Amino acid sequence: MADKGDLTIGELEALSRMQENLTAQEIKEHASALVELKKENEPAAKEYLKTLRRKTRIGEKPSSEELKSEVTAPKSPPPLPTTFNVTLDRISAELIISEAKERGIEPAERIAEIVEDYVAERIRKAVK
Repeated sequence: MADKGDLTIGELEALSRMQENLTAQEIKEHASALVELKKENEPAAKEYLKTLRRKTRIGEKPSSEELKSEVTAPKSPPPLPTTFNVTLDRISAELIISEAKERGIEPAERIAEIVEDYVAERIRKAVK
């Protein structure tokens, strides 16, 4: 069991407000898990309490182990945006076409078709 001195007044108050949704035993387990996390990783402890509040508000009863693993799991970086690359391809295509027209290259329409096909293929790959 966690010692009351290991938790701040705010954390104790937050846990006591969960009495409507959690049993006394569940609150004790969460308090112990919170104390352990505070010793290991303060930001994870704050995230633990926020996540516990959110989940109990919507009626869930997560176990302390499940919640600890959720907040301490490494976060994967967001995927790189593909729209940026597609936009650059479109700009490049427009520059190539306008350059061909300025130089008087007759098959400018053919170059435009090739570039448009290339850009369309890149867009299809980006969307997949």
